[in-house]
Amino acid sequence: MARPAKKSASKQKQPAVTPVSKWIWMLYAALAAGFVWFLVTLNAVPVEDAVKSLKQGQSREQDAPEDRKRSYDFYKMLPEAKVVPQHVPEYVPKTPDPSVVYILQTGSFRSHADAEKQKATIAFQGMQAHIEQTNTADNGIWYRVIVGPFQSRSKMNRAIDSLVRVRIQPLVRKKKIETTQ
Repeated sequence: MARPAKKSASKQKQPAVTPVSKWIWMLYAALAAGFVWFLVTLNAVPVEDAVKSLKQGQSREQDAPEDRKRSYDFYKMLPEAKVVPQHVPEYVPKTPDPSVVYILQTGSFRSHADAEKQKATIAFQGMQAHIEQTNTADNGIWYRVIVGPFQSRSKMNRAIDSLVRVRIQPLVRKKKIETTQ
């Protein structure tokens, strides 16, 4: 029984070499001709014109010291000038509203175990978090991880900064405190 002949490596098809278009060669020739023309016209500039322009530049520099003396008169004018600032009232920070607290919601999870993991991560940052269970009609039970309440925005901002360092983006919630009297 005869075996089919194996193809040798030398008989395999070589990728076809595409010839460079004649338009590309014409473009290169045109660019080379343009560069040569530029060099010829640059060489044709008379030297006398260049020397005249240099001499004119030197004469301007000689005139410049007089202009400089005249342009710096403000040293005399400045001590004579009087600046009167406008009256601006002193900044008085607002007193925080005692009936409002700030709460940070750091996450909302379907699984209680996931909420506990995030609560532990927050505890490593030195903050205390708690988990609220919320039952929605459409989506079932959710577990929210809550940090706070904070009485002032500055304390809340410090807590946000430490949470962002561990890649937790909290949601700020403003809550009114119900006072019973």
